[in-house]
Amino acid sequence: MSETGLPTQACRTMLWTMKVAAPRSFVLLLLVTLQGSTPATMAQEPPSGATRSVTSVSPDGSELLSAFGRLSQANRLLVILSPSSGVAAPRIQEALSGLERPDLRVLVVWTPFVPTDSLRAAVRSTARLADRRVTHFWDPSGFASRSYQSRSRQPGSDVLLAFRPSIEWFDLMPDPDLTLSIGDTLPAELSAGLANLSGQ
Repeated sequence: MSETGLPTQACRTMLWTMKVAAPRSFVLLLLVTLQGSTPATMAQEPPSGATRSVTSVSPDGSELLSAFGRLSQANRLLVILSPSSGVAAPRIQEALSGLERPDLRVLVVWTPFVPTDSLRAAVRSTARLADRRVTHFWDPSGFASRSYQSRSRQPGSDVLLAFRPSIEWFDLMPDPDLTLSIGDTLPAELSAGLANLSGQ
């Protein structure tokens, strides 16, 4: 520990004392640069531009199904995205930023749809969707997309599905309570849809 009481390995402390040439006044300027620790009063979101960890999904989808089950007490959003989609992730981030819903959890499944989609591209794309309620997955075999297509007969790319608490997912994907395409009106549609979900 340093004399300031701050861990020497977690931060550097610089103390600058400046006298200001003004009658009856002195100014003490304390500049503390912290590294590796964040005060509780600071912003709760990850730094802008920071990437997040990504969990790979096996062909049977076990990792995704397990996460879906663990969050069964929450309203869940399942989002299936292409890492190369430059518009979808910012739109979802905008929609989530306007939702004060601590009960909400979001499973973002990055799925290869075009040749430029890759794990590296998925990791880079997580920086555009950094809400703390989001968990990121990389689904190279397209398990989530296939599951949605088999249920809906609709394209499984750039789609958002909402599920109420207690809904379970075993072999077949359950019917979502809300299905939204990721367009310009997503923030308003998602807010209204979740409000209706809570009222059911």
